[in-house]
Amino acid sequence: MKEKAVLKFGQKYLNLACILEGIAGGDGPYGDQKIFFDSWARKKIELPGFYSDGIPSIIRRYAKEIGNTEDEDAKERSRICLEMFRKAFLTFAIGLRNVRSQLRELDVIAYRIKDPVRSQTRIDQVRGMNIFLDVLYSDLYPNKGCPVYQEIVEYMTGVSPAMIPSREEIDMKRYGISELLSRKGYGSSEFMSQIAAWRNDLRLLRKEEMLDMYRQGVEKLVDSIKISSGFPADAKVKVVEPSKTGSDRFRSGSFDYGRGGPYRAESRIIPDDTSTLVDVATTVAHEIGGHYMLSVLWDKYHRQTGDLFGAIGTMCSNIAITQEGIASHGTRFYEKELANIYGDNIMKDIGIAQELEELAMMMLPFEIARKENEQTTPEKMVEEFIEYGVSEGRAERRTVGIFDPFRRPRTLAYTGSAYMQGSQYIGRLIERYGAKRVLEACVEPISLLALSKSLGKVQ
Repeated sequence: MKEKAVLKFGQKYLNLACILEGIAGGDGPYGDQKIFFDSWARKKIELPGFYSDGIPSIIRRYAKEIGNTEDEDAKERSRICLEMFRKAFLTFAIGLRNVRSQLRELDVIAYRIKDPVRSQTRIDQVRGMNIFLDVLYSDLYPNKGCPVYQEIVEYMTGVSPAMIPSREEIDMKRYGISELLSRKGYGSSEFMSQIAAWRNDLRLLRKEEMLDMYRQGVEKLVDSIKISSGFPADAKVKVVEPSKTGSDRFRSGSFDYGRGGPYRAESRIIPDDTSTLVDVATTVAHEIGGHYMLSVLWDKYHRQTGDLFGAIGTMCSNIAITQEGIASHGTRFYEKELANIYGDNIMKDIGIAQELEELAMMMLPFEIARKENEQTTPEKMVEEFIEYGVSEGRAERRTVGIFDPFRRPRTLAYTGSAYMQGSQYIGRLIERYGAKRVLEACVEPISLLALSKSLGKVQ
């Protein structure tokens, strides 16, 4: 790959990724409060100086304080200071017009790239970055107005109309799962009773067991991927204990690429009193068979070509939606490996677990849309998540994440635009082209529309 426009795009993209993370008030690769700039496959000293020093470093300090304190007064003081520094960074250090101008320049470069798949990917990424900048600006200056949620989803995914499920669609999904459980002998008039009976037969895990099972599964799947995909011998994922504060409060599992050296990562699973071995297996498939697999592939592409676009892991972006879509189908990509790790019998229940997870993912944009229209409360949201099959602990974590003001930009442009949308779009491509071909088309960063274009040209 010698095309100069691709390399030029990557260098300018690195600068803009740092700028958006600074405006958002996140840590990026420096900590746990990530908002756009999720990971960096190279040494931190190679990041632009304006991001490593001065106001952005102060922004990161206040962002960390917000995530690591339970004292509401201290948290509010940190929020006020964080907002002040974010505005200072946007207004004085960078300038909104300058950021817009750089995004336009990036867009022009993307259109000049000759390879149609690479060009489409970068066009889609810039489109998402523009709408995310709108969200960040409206977060800092609420009187300026915010793009409507439907518009955000369309811009982030590149898919129109916006992929936001209706009440009828989630009810239909729940009915289908209920029928599936009934055919397996778990008949009941109450959906939650059906799920509880099914899960009780799976045996609940103690929190210590859950962490041990996750660690074993991660190690074994990484070893399997090394053999099947030719990954470097030193590729490794370290399982670490989840923190009780920070962003771990909002999620069920996590993955951080680039920690500990090339092709290395850290991962967590958040212990839950209602978790089973099936939950552990599906999380291993998601974090390792999805996120880790793609991160290594894209890092290898970067190291082979010098294209910095492959070195930067992002959230709130189109290629992040591809990542989440691939990760949500990790059990389909690594079915044999998971059966070898956890036993053949578990695979019979993973299908049900995946259907329930799809329903849980559908609930995210549905509830976010209701919250944006002021049609729900935190209490009602928790109840409704549970009513549609989400465990109580997970329902509470998701609700806190959706209502937390600091996380609102990420909620709109990532949580509400990536999980269900990526899963459904990638799922349709797998049905049409097969899991193997879809994964083979993801050897470098790629957007949803570019992935479809790439698969469509090889019949």
